[in-house]
Amino acid sequence: MTTSVIGPSNAAAQIAKPTGDTILEIDGAIGQGNDGDRAVFDLSMLESFPADIVRTMTPWTDGVQEFRGVRLVNLLQAVKARGTSVVLTALNEYSITLDLPRYLPYQPLIAYQHNGAEMPVSEKGPLWLVFPQDDNPAIDRADVHDLWVWQLYRITVR
Repeated sequence: MTTSVIGPSNAAAQIAKPTGDTILEIDGAIGQGNDGDRAVFDLSMLESFPADIVRTMTPWTDGVQEFRGVRLVNLLQAVKARGTSVVLTALNEYSITLDLPRYLPYQPLIAYQHNGAEMPVSEKGPLWLVFPQDDNPAIDRADVHDLWVWQLYRITVR
């Protein structure tokens, strides 16, 4: 039995089905889906979560950048995730495994806006996992930079 490190969910009993194009799917060890054994989300569904803003420098941009999105922990709670890690996969099949006990305390964000605009695929969108590294200098390191998955489209809970 896998112990969850995500915490209790305040999510509604059901996750609505997307009405627009699916931009994110969550599968694996989840207890709440809306498409068989997975949960799928369109942009408006992600925007319905409480929005957070992260202002931080990145290794790929100049100056402080502003990202708006939903905290990873909030999405994991909504799908009633039961796990200690997630595999995040990009459109180009780049994937990383994120150890939740180690990285959730840093409040990673699934960003759907960069500097006030939606992100096209050509600009690392439509979703980008970002870390508030300016608020946490200990994670401004190359090994953590490798965890910033852009063009994110799938999260698999393990």
